Amino acid sequence: MSAGLSIFRKLDSTELAAVKSQAATVADAANAIDACSILLSEFISDDETNNTIPAEIKTNYVRNGLINAVLIAANRLAHAGDFLEEHVLIAEQGGKP
Repeated sequence: MSAGLSIFRKLDSTELAAVKSQAATVADAANAIDACSILLSEFISDDETNNTIPAEIKTNYVRNGLINAVLIAANRLAHAGDFLEEHVLIAEQGGKP
């Protein structure tokens, strides 16, 4: 860790668990966005070239589902970011909420 993190106080077990949970949320949401983006890109590429992906797989229903999954993951990232930002602010103020 860098010296810049010295502003942080030691977290109690509840706070540490909450921060770890938010970190896991960020990782999970990023993976979901990545997977959905890859699939949607493959669908577009397939539409423009050889149509090797069966039409039953790349329906508008599936495409909308992937887009909704990205939106849900982005929302989770925003909430996790807000949580972490708030806790950084608290740490910068000496640990007083």
